[in-house]
Amino acid sequence: MPDSSLTAYSYVTIAIFLLVVLLVIKPVTIRIKKIKLYFNLSTAPPLGVLILLICRAINFDVVGKGFLGTLGIQPWSILILFYSLAYICISLDMTGVFQFCAFWVSRKAGNRGLLAFTLFFILTSLMSGLTSNDVVILTGTVFLSYFTKVTGIQPTAFLVSEFTTANIASMALYIGNPTNVIVSEAYNISFITYSAWMLLPTIVTLLMAYLVLRIVFHSEKYLPRHIQPPDADPKSVLIDGQGAIFGLVLLGCCLVTLVATSFASVPVWMVTLPFAIVMLIRDIKHDLGISIRGLLRVKQRQVRSDVSAEPIELDTISSGTLDPKDETESRFKQQKKLKRFLNWFSRRFPTIRAVSLRMPWSILPFSLGMFMLIEALAERGWVGIFATAMAVFAKNYATAVLGMTFVSILACQLLNNLPMTILFTQIIQHPNFTIHVSSDAVMQGFLLGLIVGSNLGACLTLVGSLAGIMFDHILKTKGIYLLGYFQFLKWNLIILPLLAASASAIVIGEIWFIYDR
Repeated sequence: MPDSSLTAYSYVTIAIFLLVVLLVIKPVTIRIKKIKLYFNLSTAPPLGVLILLICRAINFDVVGKGFLGTLGIQPWSILILFYSLAYICISLDMTGVFQFCAFWVSRKAGNRGLLAFTLFFILTSLMSGLTSNDVVILTGTVFLSYFTKVTGIQPTAFLVSEFTTANIASMALYIGNPTNVIVSEAYNISFITYSAWMLLPTIVTLLMAYLVLRIVFHSEKYLPRHIQPPDADPKSVLIDGQGAIFGLVLLGCCLVTLVATSFASVPVWMVTLPFAIVMLIRDIKHDLGISIRGLLRVKQRQVRSDVSAEPIELDTISSGTLDPKDETESRFKQQKKLKRFLNWFSRRFPTIRAVSLRMPWSILPFSLGMFMLIEALAERGWVGIFATAMAVFAKNYATAVLGMTFVSILACQLLNNLPMTILFTQIIQHPNFTIHVSSDAVMQGFLLGLIVGSNLGACLTLVGSLAGIMFDHILKTKGIYLLGYFQFLKWNLIILPLLAASASAIVIGEIWFIYDR
């Protein structure tokens, strides 16, 4: 039944939202003479917000809510968490440690392809379970990219396995996925309570995933029984040994601190940001070549550099109108100075530059734009409509788990899992929904179903989660283009339903054990 609060602006908002989703999934490039207009992941969501502002469908208050958050959920803090971990892991990769690990593991596995697959499955599961899916995608994808290159393995099975295990094991702990943090913060779920509910579904789903992956990728093409390990010495590819040790220790300390402070309800971004800053300072120190013994030599080089440097010419300030020729020359000089500065920066800070170029900056406008569009949907009455629709699953806790898991997995493909989780958290807090919830068991079913769906929903398409976007970004950076959008979808249409059914069945069993037995 249509909601009386819906207006013409409501329909404009939903239309713009759907158009943005379409452009994210299927980017479009329009050429006008020599100018190219790109409508894609990074441009479509902000453009959608801008259009809604121009046509007055929303105001700047909605934009502010989309950035600052509502109901105790802070999108900006989630992005700080994401980029802090991204910087640490990418900087760590620049040391060559993942290349080193790829050669080392390939040597340990020898010529046994199935053993290598199993070892990587266990490794990525443990990493994601103890850290987060973002960390595994940031580090593990690079790791497997190197491994499959040096062994000549077709990488599809290994990459799908890594991505699947990362998004299953991330259900285990509160810090495993930002979506876990969103649901837990919204409903005051403690670290211990969260883990008590989600550990068993995670373990069972991982076991199911291993069986399914072995069956789906049984062919020699994907899982060769024998592989050719490289002959190169692993140490030969390690660029910065001290930096690798420092980065690994820093990452370990960061993750231990995340676990420890979660008991004290410390915001996760306040933990990860300082560690990222420490890593940045270390990179600056490394690029400048600073050491206690080398500091004097650096100063001497700087003095010699200053003496030999070309003097800076100051533009003469004069009154009146600039001659067009002088104005052109002035602009040319400014461009030349800027180019000179960028060249100097690239030479002086090669690590900082390399890490900056590899950071997934496109995720920033995408995420912020989607958060704001979700707030626009809420502002224009659509959350109430969706809340009424979702109430159909509130008959009992079994339908709650199955319904929420199914719908949230599909919604991830349209919204991305972070904005989806924020939207659905608002939906299940809306009066149109809560009035139909008859017991704590039913509400618990919706909450756990949302956690399962927001994690597993990443395993269907590459735009289903920030981890998927990062995954695609790294594959392209490393020159691996085997997993396009539809190829990725094809494999996961076989795998995901079995995983979702397994996780849902265990969650239903747990609710029965706690509330109904």
